[in-house]
Amino acid sequence: MDIYSLSLTTLAIVLQLLLIVRAWRGGYLHHFPFFYSYLAYIVCSTLFLLAIHSVRPQLYTPLFWFLSLIAFLAEFAVIVEISDHIFQPFPAIRRLGQLIAFAAIAVLSVVYILPSLWQAKPPGFLILDLALRLAVTKILILGILVVIAYRYRLLLGRNTGGLTLGFAAYLGVYIANFAAAETFGRALYAGVLRLAPLLGSVLCLLVWTVAMWRLESVQIGSRTPAIAGDGRSRKELRSELVRFNTLLKGLLRK
Repeated sequence: MDIYSLSLTTLAIVLQLLLIVRAWRGGYLHHFPFFYSYLAYIVCSTLFLLAIHSVRPQLYTPLFWFLSLIAFLAEFAVIVEISDHIFQPFPAIRRLGQLIAFAAIAVLSVVYILPSLWQAKPPGFLILDLALRLAVTKILILGILVVIAYRYRLLLGRNTGGLTLGFAAYLGVYIANFAAAETFGRALYAGVLRLAPLLGSVLCLLVWTVAMWRLESVQIGSRTPAIAGDGRSRKELRSELVRFNTLLKGLLRK
């Protein structure tokens, strides 16, 4: 591992530990359990891989992809947690948001992710293609959640908005990185673009550090002073959400 990769990896570990320690000292680890568990896993797996790289470098690549695939799957839990916080003011709608997130994951898994496992490709290309499809799936689900929040003028808040923005930036860099690898070939990628994933991770962590430095509750609000984009006021949008939440509660009790 060269000095640039090691420096970026060290910076990422420091930012992740800073986030975890800050939340622990602030007493709000339990407000985002999946997110902080995900960070703890990334820190532990990264330190483990660094140790493996120094003592058994031949094992580094297979272990890297194995641990990375676990992280890719764990990121879906973070997305569901983001959905929970977007709809936090409405418990019944929050459950519906979970169902929407799980349904989107299931449909995209069957239609888009799983077919990549049945393609006749070398193992290395198969893993890369699977990782790319997982990243595209996540950014699509995040997009759906943001559109719903915008539609009902739900303010994401500093925490949830920062989680969403940082995650989207990380996934965007990740997807662009794969596209660059396919477009420019192995030589240019290995020489110039190989640091892109680490830079994307550091950018994401910087956004998360700012957003998660203190805990804020999710609130209903409007992105416009008084009138929604379709001509309805904030009061009308809130009334619609309250009625929808009440209706869902009645259905869920049956």
